This record gives sequence, C-alpha cells and structure tokens, in this order.
Amino acid sequence: MTRQCVQSARRAFLVVCFLCFAACPTRAQVVLSEIMYHPVEQGLFNSEGDPLIDLSQDRHEFIEIHNAGDSPVALTGWKITGSVDYNFPIGAVIPPGSYQVIAKDKILLAAVEAYGLSVEALYGPYAAQLSNSRDTIKLRDNKGKTVDEVTYSASFPWPIGADALGAGEAWLGIKAGDYQYRGRSLERVSFAQSPEDPANWLASPLPAGPSPGRANAVRRSVPLPIVVNLEVAQVVDRQMLIRSNQPVRIEITFSATNSLAGVALEYFVDDINLTNEVHTTVPMVEQESRHFSVVLPGQPNRKIVRYRIWANREGDDAVVSPRPGDPFLWHAYFVTPVRTSKNDSYDLFISNKSISQLAVNLADNPNGGYLPPPSAIPNGRWNNEEPGVFVHNGVVRDVRTRYNGSFYRRSADRQSFKVALPRYNLLNGQSTLLVTDKDFITVVGHALFRQAGLPTAHTR
Repeated sequence: MTRQCVQSARRAFLVVCFLCFAACPTRAQVVLSEIMYHPVEQGLFNSEGDPLIDLSQDRHEFIEIHNAGDSPVALTGWKITGSVDYNFPIGAVIPPGSYQVIAKDKILLAAVEAYGLSVEALYGPYAAQLSNSRDTIKLRDNKGKTVDEVTYSASFPWPIGADALGAGEAWLGIKAGDYQYRGRSLERVSFAQSPEDPANWLASPLPAGPSPGRANAVRRSVPLPIVVNLEVAQVVDRQMLIRSNQPVRIEITFSATNSLAGVALEYFVDDINLTNEVHTTVPMVEQESRHFSVVLPGQPNRKIVRYRIWANREGDDAVVSPRPGDPFLWHAYFVTPVRTSKNDSYDLFISNKSISQLAVNLADNPNGGYLPPPSAIPNGRWNNEEPGVFVHNGVVRDVRTRYNGSFYRRSADRQSFKVALPRYNLLNGQSTLLVTDKDFITVVGHALFRQAGLPTAHTR
C-alpha cells in the first residue's frame, strides 16, 4: 500500500470515529438515589377501634432510582434484590436526568398528598420489606450484573433520623403526626461517589421531608466529611468503662479530609437539675490523616459527661457529630463506680422538678377510683412520663420515666419506675424496663406463664 493510501485510510478511520463519537452519547448511569425504609406510620382507628389501614409492614416504604446519564435506559430485565425483590416490567424506561420510584404499595404512596405522585407514575409493589435496622439493596441490570448497591443502617455513623425520625415525640419535641406516612428518608448526596459511604447519605430535611420522584435536597460532587468512628476510653489502660477521676481520651475518625479544618470538641458535666451548665471547647489534635483525639480531665463517680464534635467544612463551622437530623444532640459517657455485686447495676437520674411533677401526676386518679368500670381510662396525667437518664454498663440513655404500679399500689414511696427507652438506644432489644419492688413470687409467676406459652414479661 502506498503512503498516500495509508494516509487516506487513516483519515477515513478518524472521520468514522468522530462520527461515531458524535452520534453515540456517553454511557448512562442508573443509581440508587433515595431510600424510605421506615416511614412514620401512626395508627388510625374507627369508632369501633379497628385500624383504618394495616400498618404492620411499613406500607409507605419506597426505593428511588435516578438516571444520572444523558441517555434513556431500558429497564426490561432489571431487578432490585437483597432484602426486597422487584422485577422491572417489560418496556420500562428511565429517561436521562429523571427519578423513578418503586413503591411497596403504590396506592398508599400516591395518596400521600405532600409527595404529589400518581399511581400511574409509580413502579411496584415489591416483595417483602426493608429492615428498620440494617439492610442491603442491590440494583441489577438485565445481565444480572450489580450496577449499584448499598448496605444502610439505622445506627451511627448513618443518619439515625431516617429511622422514622429516630425516636418518639417525647424525645424529639415535635409532633410525629405532622409527618404521618412520611418522616425522613435517606437521600444520596453524590451519584458519582460510592453508595456504601455513609457520608454520601443524608436524612431528608424537615419540614420538607422525603422527595420521591424529585431531586434530593442536597447535591454535591463530593460529600462533606463526617465522623465515622468514635472511641472513648481511659487514658491509663484504654478501658471503655470509665472510673473515678480517670482522664479520658476521645478519638474520632472522619470519612475524608476534603475541606476539613478546625476540629474541636465541646463538652460539659451534666447536672440533672440544671440547664445552664458551663460548656468547654477544646481543639482536637490530628494524629494522622482523618484521625483526631483529645484528652478530657477525670470526673468523680456517677458523673455524666456530654460532648459533641465541631468542624469547619468549606468555611462553615458546625456540629458534625451527632449528625444533623439525629434524634439526640450530644454523645455522652458515664463515670461508673466500682461495685462488688454480681447483679446488673442501673443508675437512674430524675430531676427534682420531674420528681415533683410525677407526684402531682399521681393525684390524677383513674376514672372510678380504685374500682373502675371496664370502660374506664386513666385521667389526665396519671400515665404521663418525665425525662430522665438511665445508665447501664456505662451506656448513657436519655429516657422517659414515671412511677410504676397498678391503680392500687402506684406511689412514690415504692421507688418503682417504668423506664421507656428511645428507639435509637434500646437495652437488649427492649424498649421498656420496669424497675420494681416485686419479689421472687413475681419472677416465678412470669416463668410459669412463659412455660405455658402465654405472653408475659421477662423478670429477674
């Protein structure tokens, strides 16, 4: 072949490549973009006491996908697998830049007025349901290849507020009913970054809430760094159970260091009877990339130390742990006394103001006194709870509490309490603990009920 022929062939090849590039758009990118795994679903009942909607399986769940590319993608043969199963219908297509919602129950989700969705615009339903604690979702293409995958969690360092707001009304100070069938979802920040990075997901903001079928509230090419690991231990021996007057080292790890500066820790020693304790802020020292630490002075027995992490990200000083939207504002540790008993030990703190209020509440006797008719319900404040702090094995829990007992025996003298635990910090999976003055007869009685297969309390 002559040199002229070779040059002509090369020019022809380049022209073909150019035309192909101009005619062929860039590869589409379909990703998981929003997850509603635990919507707020408060029971509604008719006059007969029957539920208006069966809410036993979080029926307002949804999964959203997004086409971040610039060409449509045919979804025929695509699947969502993992904790739930869904096969996209034949002919399904997701246009470029659009968001597609897969609902657990299309009719119920379309009925949520704030979402502005129609049944026809939704895909679903999918089989099974998303876990409210930890789960995996996989998006697979028509060849079975996993194109996107996330394993989310309702615990640190993931956004805890996405777990049906993270706690009940009493802890949050808001009316959960205002967010009925919604709450907060997990919204992805960057479609280009890993979905497995908890920094890449935020709890949808209130009051707007979730955004199915629409763009997420925050969109960034790279997520801002968050705290992904937190350790608290005595300096002297690195024991996690803190003892009297022992200095404490707090170590944290960030997900990344982009735009990160000014890392500091704010703390105070909690006084159950005060709200204006002195706060101290100390800088945290960078030990190595992404790792910071600080040493706090020792405290006497039975002191609660609350703290939170500040950082400057892109010029904005803000609290970064707990995360915005989490159902609590402070982390905490407890100075635990040395105890000789082999039994479990519990510390329960209730302010003087709350103790007085609980005594007042006892005056609201149930309708009908101590021999009420079967239709009677407690009056007014009888069952109202007050805030408290419950500590077990050094773990600090902000709780709601009241005196415990029947119509006949509920009194302050018994020192018998019901302790309600927040959903984000249960005790051995239990949401309620009764600290009572019952004796071994009660323990044996409940054990006999369990042997008979009857529902009853676990006592010891």
